[in-house]
Amino acid sequence: RFDRAECFDRAESMAGEGPDDPGRHVAWLFLRGRIAEGRGDLAGAERLYRAVLAEQPGAAAALNNLAYVLAQSPDRCDEALPYAKQALAQEPGEPDLLDTYARVLLCLGRTGEAREALEEALDDRPGDITLNISLAELLIRTEAFDEARRALQTARRELDRLALADPGLKKKINAVEQQLRNALAVVDS
Repeated sequence: RFDRAECFDRAESMAGEGPDDPGRHVAWLFLRGRIAEGRGDLAGAERLYRAVLAEQPGAAAALNNLAYVLAQSPDRCDEALPYAKQALAQEPGEPDLLDTYARVLLCLGRTGEAREALEEALDDRPGDITLNISLAELLIRTEAFDEARRALQTARRELDRLALADPGLKKKINAVEQQLRNALAVVDS
């Protein structure tokens, strides 16, 4: 069993210095972007996703991932929005793209639109762990604490049902549960 860092090390090793087949260059750039993003190298991920888009401007996954990376910096959410919209134009209604779009909207303070996007995504995948975590985060910000609790319960129940040993997801659920407890403590004080 590998920890997260070891997984990225192995992926990086397997990706190597680039493909022998030039037709696989864009896929290689995208993979390297995912690895950089997973390692927390947002500048590197941004550079690599932009390189993908230079060669394939309509690549929905690269548009989406670039939007997600940009939205990690609150001062770049305006910049992220067009990329999230372009990704959705390529694949309308795709839950993962709707999740990124919602995160960008939330970053911009557009909570109503963000909630609509997440609810659309959850209509397609109601038990999705990541989508329920995203919804819980949004609901905490809008002080809809009971709904946030239900979304977290759904995420945890699904994690247990699938017997996933993903420490990243468990850590994220725990962190959002702590956010909920902190928000409730502020309201109760």
